[in-house]
Amino acid sequence: MDSPDVNVLIYAFDEAARDPAFAVHVARAAFAIVTTPTDLASGVVAQLRPDLLDDTFLADWRETYNEGACSQAGGVATNAETELDGRTVYIATCGGGLTVYHAAIPERDIIVSLFSIGEGRFGEQLIGDLRP
Repeated sequence: MDSPDVNVLIYAFDEAARDPAFAVHVARAAFAIVTTPTDLASGVVAQLRPDLLDDTFLADWRETYNEGACSQAGGVATNAETELDGRTVYIATCGGGLTVYHAAIPERDIIVSLFSIGEGRFGEQLIGDLRP
């Protein structure tokens, strides 16, 4: 029997694979999940096709990802922007306590998006540790 962690990852991959826009815009992607008994983080590292990553594309990506991530967690409650380790990070919180993070690595045409819940703040840790 699949664990809930595996089901979250399979669902995220399945949703992306069924979205025609994902294949049009993303050259390659990696999906990952990390859990403990009290914490969960799941996300995607997506390398976009050349010349797509700009402010408009990133804003649309964030909005779409946030809606999907928060759809089962009370909807998007707030949006914020901050700096972590010199990188702009976009943070959305869902009504149910889930937190969604986004960061871009423009020099590599990469967007990292993930959601997390729990006191371990895995999402914040993972986004904060990104390297160019």
